[in-house]
Amino acid sequence: DLLVYIGFLESLSQTGFSGDVVLAVSSLIDLSPGVQEYLEGRKFDKMNVVTYTVSWQCFDRKKNKVKGARGGMSLCQTVDFYGDANDLPLGDP
Repeated sequence: DLLVYIGFLESLSQTGFSGDVVLAVSSLIDLSPGVQEYLEGRKFDKMNVVTYTVSWQCFDRKKNKVKGARGGMSLCQTVDFYGDANDLPLGDP
């Protein structure tokens, strides 16, 4: 997983992109080794990286629950990501 983040962010930076990159990642305890340290420690000249941790529930192609996105091979949805005006969770649309 670390190589995916490095490849994406480093190549985007090399294009001269100068905006904000907003990432939603798994909870910190579920991140692969080195990912948190890279995202927190890597500073770019013209690009800002903002990272939010979210809870996910992932499924295989037969809609069985699985652990993790398996490198993008699973279908995932956020858990309690949306809320109403009173901060009460809403189901995913």
